[in-house]
Amino acid sequence: MAHPLTQIDALEAKVADLEDAGDRDGVIEARIHQLALTQLLVDVHDLPIAAACHQHCLLSEAYSMGGYVPQALEHIHYGQQIVESQIYDNGPSQRLGSSLALAEGFAYVAEGKDYPTALSTLQKAATLLKQAYGPEDLQLARAHELLGKVTTVRKEYSAALEHLSTAWEIREHCLGWENDQTLMLWLDMAWVHHLNGEQEEALSLQTSVVDKVIKLNKFPHLAADAVLRLAKWTDTKTALDKLKAVEQIVLQQLGREEQKSVEVKRELALILIKRREHDQALEYLREVQFLERTLFGPQSVQLARTLKALGTVYMLKGGKYFADASDCLNAALNIFDASINTGANIQDLKQKLHSIELHQRRSRAEFSR
Repeated sequence: MAHPLTQIDALEAKVADLEDAGDRDGVIEARIHQLALTQLLVDVHDLPIAAACHQHCLLSEAYSMGGYVPQALEHIHYGQQIVESQIYDNGPSQRLGSSLALAEGFAYVAEGKDYPTALSTLQKAATLLKQAYGPEDLQLARAHELLGKVTTVRKEYSAALEHLSTAWEIREHCLGWENDQTLMLWLDMAWVHHLNGEQEEALSLQTSVVDKVIKLNKFPHLAADAVLRLAKWTDTKTALDKLKAVEQIVLQQLGREEQKSVEVKRELALILIKRREHDQALEYLREVQFLERTLFGPQSVQLARTLKALGTVYMLKGGKYFADASDCLNAALNIFDASINTGANIQDLKQKLHSIELHQRRSRAEFSR
């Protein structure tokens, strides 16, 4: 059997893979195993107890990410007990205490209820982290990022921008502007500007991030999220150009059948409808509805929305396309009828189908004359 230290290192690599896959419960299991191995080394091989405290901190964050906040706070408590009773050197004590405070603040943010406590805990963590590690530490950047999220929820937009800007400066210094975590902070700042009614600043930042990821030809998920938001804020010509550029990144790096690819294609179709480029819109919508059947199933609300859009475009083309419009709209109506909270869509579809029926009646009447 491999040495416990080797196993801990292997589990760390596994955690990275599990995080990329979004397997939060798997991350928790790996962190539990790491803590058990670390505690064994402490008990049997005299590994410093600070290592166990660090693992409690990591496990707490894994629990928070998974939505298990009581368990997260329990492990923070265990870590704090170790710091207070078993670590006597001021340096390690200060560093571990600051990391535990950050993990505690993250737990309250993940819980999404007690924002005043989250705010005060994170402010304490930021102070401790700056004292322990200096002003250019990535943990400090994370504390300011979380403070930015909390103050955004509290609608304290000036404070939120200040915290996010501080986090961005640290990450830009430590990781470079081209790092995805640095770029994410620009997106966060753009969103805060938008919420604060500062649309020009929001659009400028959002466009800048999209241009950067297109230039880098990296981070397909980030690129997709960024351009989908930009498409709602900018003019249709800019939206179309940026969406097509990001579409290539997503297709090359994620594949045609990945959800982000479908989302980008669907937004492209909607922009083309706004621009009255109906033939191209139909091409995209036909592909999207085919992919959504595989991704979400034949009775999914996502598919129903696309069928509704398809039917609407067929209506706009008119003439021989009314039969196709009726088929798509009826198929969408059947799905919405079986779903919850789709009353507005059902009403809209019934109105469209009624319009088609009236048009077909008039056409038959004119033909019979």
